[in-house]
Amino acid sequence: MSEDAKEPPPPPIESAPQSTEQRTKCCTVCNGCGCSKTIPMKVPIAFLTAFWGFLTNVERAIILPTMWLYFKTYWNDQVARTWYGWTMASFSLSVLLFTPVYGYAAHSGIQTKYLLIFANMIELLGNLAYLVAQQPWVVLAGRFISGIGGSCDTPMYADMARTTTMEERTPYMAVTYVAKQIGIVFGPVCTLLMHKLHWTVGQFKLSVYNGPGLLMAALWVVHTLLVIFFYPIVEKPPRDGSYIKSTNESSEKDKLLQPTLKKRSCCECDCKEWKPYTTYTVLSMYLMVFATYFCVMSLETVLPPVVAVYFNWDEVRVSYVYLGASGLLIIMCIILHGLSKCVEDRKLALMGFVCLVCAYIWLIFTTAFINELTVELGAPLLIVGVATHVIGMPLALAVTESLYTKMVPANDLDRALSYLRCVSNFAFLLGPLEGGIFVEYAYIVFLGNFLICALGLGLLAGGYRLFQPQLGHTKFDRETYVSVK
Repeated sequence: MSEDAKEPPPPPIESAPQSTEQRTKCCTVCNGCGCSKTIPMKVPIAFLTAFWGFLTNVERAIILPTMWLYFKTYWNDQVARTWYGWTMASFSLSVLLFTPVYGYAAHSGIQTKYLLIFANMIELLGNLAYLVAQQPWVVLAGRFISGIGGSCDTPMYADMARTTTMEERTPYMAVTYVAKQIGIVFGPVCTLLMHKLHWTVGQFKLSVYNGPGLLMAALWVVHTLLVIFFYPIVEKPPRDGSYIKSTNESSEKDKLLQPTLKKRSCCECDCKEWKPYTTYTVLSMYLMVFATYFCVMSLETVLPPVVAVYFNWDEVRVSYVYLGASGLLIIMCIILHGLSKCVEDRKLALMGFVCLVCAYIWLIFTTAFINELTVELGAPLLIVGVATHVIGMPLALAVTESLYTKMVPANDLDRALSYLRCVSNFAFLLGPLEGGIFVEYAYIVFLGNFLICALGLGLLAGGYRLFQPQLGHTKFDRETYVSVK
């Protein structure tokens, strides 16, 4: 009999205790009224998270297209050239800086409900500053402040992960992704509705350029009220230095660990805390998420100049492309919602990265020879490449983020998701940089996208067997068990 056969296997483990569904009152501030009926916590959390994603993308879709004209109309061309880039960067910079702050605040025990109320108040102040700005630097400050408020998504996603099972988590993630895309479509509609807005009181002028500040301030007030009345207090699992929990709480493994832990140095304990984040699967998913967000931002940056230069398309035709892409993306998210119930996450993610790699190969050759193509041929070829990118994006992005929540410590989700958001926010900064630098050589942009997506595909395919939540946890548990022996 081999040595492995003599050793008892480590006890089975769970990613998070999910035997009892967490429930909450429909209205969290009422006592004894008709609103006191209980519902699953995941329902209001998913709705408010989806609504939050909807609002952030509405804000992005109505402010970014009009910001240049805001500076130009209220001041002059020189002000627009000086302040536009810095203002765009200020929002992304504040999101990058403050995302881990919210994550660590939630990790320390502050409830997501209170963090959301605080963040929404910050968003409100930022949008009001954008509305009443009398100097260009106030516009920049308003966007920076709004970025501070817009960094509070990690605690919400952590609560969603805590209140959903592994089987239903990906469908719920897909719902929030659909809401974000609806926000991108709804943004231009709001711009069209405000297009003829001209209202003057004294020296203050309300127009389509600063009107988004007023609209978003009102919408964030609505979201805040919904959070106050309906967002539940989620019980967080205790942090005991390890996320692994045996199904047998008395656990013989605890008896084995106790004398060993006394002998370990503080450095070894710290290393153990970081160990789940240095596994092959988690590091690979960081790169995969970075790749998808990087490609989205670089494509959005380079596409309008390409079609303007080679096809003479104006902003109206470009808007049609974005609306069509958003519609296709919504359809794909609905399909993903159904597929995720019967297909493994790793298979869906693999399909997504294959689509992205194929899309960028197509776009490389299309843009490399675009000078030799007629508009009648070049435009459809380019749109086919963009459509393939749109088809693969929700599979690669939403599924990978959902899979990540199943592979990291269940009692450390706030901090784990803050790390993931830092990675995605870094991609939000670098993606437009690549697209802006190589805007005249679009095929180089798509070549870079192809290489980084091919790397993500290679990491996923190379360790395909490991991208299975229970297997990943079992491997980590076995390593701990063997080290104790």
